[in-house]
Amino acid sequence: MDPVTSSQPSLAAIPMERLAKDPNFSEATKIGEMARQFEAVLLRQILASARQPVIEDEEGEDSSTDKIYDDMVNQQLADSISQSGDFGLARSLTRELMHQARAGQRASPGAEALSLSAEKPAAEPSLTGDARAALQSISQLR
Repeated sequence: MDPVTSSQPSLAAIPMERLAKDPNFSEATKIGEMARQFEAVLLRQILASARQPVIEDEEGEDSSTDKIYDDMVNQQLADSISQSGDFGLARSLTRELMHQARAGQRASPGAEALSLSAEKPAAEPSLTGDARAALQSISQLR
């Protein structure tokens, strides 16, 4: 199951700091949601730049309500695109971060305890090294 496209809408409402510390969610879910939210932040910036007028209005500056409305439209559109999974950045980022988390887990001294066996399934990978630093950077963007 893809953690990005299967994320519940309720995850978006949870602040990243609280989500990262919540034991009720798997590491894959946390990574997927952080990647999706990073994608949404990036999309908001792209949409804000793309929707700026090339030629200014004759009236001068936009009203503050126009700016607030434009920000709301950009945010909603970016979140919708990100939640649809069509843009693909979150999926790629999730895949790479999960790969890094698993590689870091295999390189750790206790990695032999996580070997696949018939008695117990492998544990979810925990974040180490570069993957943890990347997720901290993403959460600071919000």
